[in-house]
Amino acid sequence: MVDISSAECRRQSADCLLLRTQAGISPPRAKMLLTMARTWTALASQKERLALLTMPGDTGNIVPVDAGHAPTSAQPRRLV
Repeated sequence: MVDISSAECRRQSADCLLLRTQAGISPPRAKMLLTMARTWTALASQKERLALLTMPGDTGNIVPVDAGHAPTSAQPRRLV
């Protein structure tokens, strides 16, 4: 498996956006390139968030936070 950096993901996104503006690109292809650019950007953001969660020296195992339940303070209050 090849691991690419978030910076490389952002470069790929920029390349897709540049290709999208080239002459002769059909509207469906331009839409596909825009979707690819957004996907590369999303991947870059995910990699950056993962890097923040992983401390140097860690084995890469992340203990999940209880993502299935919102904290009680975030629960909507019922109006009486």
